Amino acid sequence: MDIQPHPFSVIDGRSAVVYKITVPKGKHALDVSSISHKPDEQEVLLPSTGKYRVDKVYYEKDDDGFIIRQIVEVTYE
Repeated sequence: MDIQPHPFSVIDGRSAVVYKITVPKGKHALDVSSISHKPDEQEVLLPSTGKYRVDKVYYEKDDDGFIIRQIVEVTYE
C-alpha cells in the first residue's frame, strides 16, 4: 500500500497551510511572539473553548504557477 502525504504537508520546505486568524476586540488572546522560535509569525494562544468561523480559503502560487501554500482565513468566535 502506497501512502501519499497530504499535498500541503511540509515535505519540501515550501508547501504549507497558513491560518490567518482574526480575533475580535474583547476576546482574550495571549501574544507569545516574544518567546517563539519564529517571532515573525505573530503567534498567539487562544482559549481552547472557542470556535472558529472559516471566512475564506485560497491558494498562493509561485511564479511557475505551482501552489506553494494554502491560506485559511478564520475568525475566532
